[in-house]
Amino acid sequence: GADMPDGLEDCSKLPKITEALLRKGYSEEDIRKILGGNILRVMEQSEKISKEMQAAQ
Repeated sequence: GADMPDGLEDCSKLPKITEALLRKGYSEEDIRKILGGNILRVMEQSEKISKEMQAAQ
């Protein structure tokens, strides 16, 4: 597997990242984006457009 930084060996440690970002002043919205919100939004939009294109054929 991939080498992970000390203290972040698996996904159970992700709350540590969230806590650190909050302490640094990041907004909850920015943290959601950092933790994958942007890619999820893009995937949802791509799926929607794909369905619209299929329906138009």
